[in-house]
Amino acid sequence: MSEATPVAAQPAERRWLAPEVVQTSAMDCGPAALKCLLEGYGVPLSYGRLREACQTDVDGTSIDTLEDVALQLGLDAQQVMLPPDHLLADEGANLPALVVLQLPDGMTHFVVIWRLHGRWVQVMDPAKGRRWIKRQQLLRELYIHRQPVAAADWREWAGSEEFLNPLLQNLATLEIPFELQQSLLRQAIADPGWHGLAVLDAAVRMVSVLLQGKAILPGDEAGRVLQQFLQKKPDGANEVDIPAAYWSVRPLPAEQAPEPDVPYVLLIGAVLIQVRGLAHEQAEIPPLPAELQAALSEAPARPEWEIW
Repeated sequence: MSEATPVAAQPAERRWLAPEVVQTSAMDCGPAALKCLLEGYGVPLSYGRLREACQTDVDGTSIDTLEDVALQLGLDAQQVMLPPDHLLADEGANLPALVVLQLPDGMTHFVVIWRLHGRWVQVMDPAKGRRWIKRQQLLRELYIHRQPVAAADWREWAGSEEFLNPLLQNLATLEIPFELQQSLLRQAIADPGWHGLAVLDAAVRMVSVLLQGKAILPGDEAGRVLQQFLQKKPDGANEVDIPAAYWSVRPLPAEQAPEPDVPYVLLIGAVLIQVRGLAHEQAEIPPLPAELQAALSEAPARPEWEIW
């Protein structure tokens, strides 16, 4: 393994059930979640060695370190932020993923969201093992992060399928006429700035909540309410009618922007490492660090053998 690791060359399908990996200490949820992802694609490795490679300390392992290690071990992984309700949309296109939750005591915790099963989500929680929880419960437990991003960068991403597909799916749940859905989407995309798609996303989210609470009916009534929220006021603003909790992106005051004279927005969403499977074999893969080579080459622990 001095030149290239064979991990990236091994084709593997994602297992139906997430491998259970229970953390050995309160700070080991990151390495345990990463081991679950790798073994879910057929890459066994030593938990203890992986923990050493992740440099777990009293504060746990950072998500940046987990992303780096995942890439080095051959996963096609990318750290992203998503609106919380987009995470489970688009038929699970964002899964599997290593996701950050917020515990009742305010601490953060890594889990693996493995698959969708109708209203239920298969989760591998390093503190509890594999479990199935309802979608809404999981969304309530997500850690919500706020990150300044250049407005132009956000608008470019929002115009891609990664943002538009979940938005369209949420729009369809309102049961408004398809022609109206397409018209509203075209109007939002026609805005070259960030606001058009952002306000449509926020308005759809708010109308969905009204619908779930039976405050309005699906179909024509939901369509009329949605259009009212999207209607611009004389001063050109419409966000006054939509509470801040429903926005996934907000304008950032110029004095808070990381760069002068560059428009920034504040991105609000869930933090996760998206995994697309094992990376395609590359012509040249840098040699793995010694601790990662050891994690792959050392046989996984089998406590039951020691008992007998």
